[in-house]
Amino acid sequence: MASTDLITRMKKQASALVAGGEYCLAKVRHTQALEFICRQVYGYPSWNVACSAGSEDRIFEPSFCDCLHLVGTLANTFPALQVLEEDLTLSDTGYPWIMESIRYRRASIMLGAALSEEELSGDIWDEYLVSLFVDKEQMKKRIFGWEPESAAEWLHATSMSLEYKQYDIGDYPWDRWAKKEQHIGELSKDLISIGREVYRECYMHTWNRELQLFCGYLDHGQTLSIILRKWPAKAAAVISVLMTTDGGAVSV
Repeated sequence: MASTDLITRMKKQASALVAGGEYCLAKVRHTQALEFICRQVYGYPSWNVACSAGSEDRIFEPSFCDCLHLVGTLANTFPALQVLEEDLTLSDTGYPWIMESIRYRRASIMLGAALSEEELSGDIWDEYLVSLFVDKEQMKKRIFGWEPESAAEWLHATSMSLEYKQYDIGDYPWDRWAKKEQHIGELSKDLISIGREVYRECYMHTWNRELQLFCGYLDHGQTLSIILRKWPAKAAAVISVLMTTDGGAVSV
């Protein structure tokens, strides 16, 4: 079985995840949290497997992008954080309510509570990412004359370099999503096409994290697949607004 130290750490992280859920008004049972930590953070098939004879310790050594995608996985794991039909409603201003979402924020705070050893706060996730991935002394040499005052500003200043990844033509994440949906065969060609377009746009135009979670980038298209299946007409209308306004950068 995994070592006593790792078993204890996973239990502690699960408890912290539950506490993060309470902080964000998202109820999570300890058993659910424990399975999430065990499976998604350390890669065991289940808690029972981690505790069984023959299981060895596993190390959590994520990249920056791994951390972002883990937020997406968490958001789609717990019912309290999943996208709702009302999120696709258009307001009187013409913008969809999803643009007011705090789904990413809630999921990231919960994950930060589980992984960080710092006191729970609204900034815990940004501070955790900065502690892992930002070399402040090196960055100060590149942004001479200005020093970020918060973890969020540090991430904003470094996100381009942290997230850069070289892809082969035709093998971008949005291409993989589209090919997967074509293989499943449950969505029309038109829905797959607009899904692929908004997935690509949210990444290429660096839309905010809430929209990147909604449009595919942070959860490998899982939310996108859900809304296009459950509420195709409303999803298509929302995507049209997001594409027309470049994720809210341009007025309706």
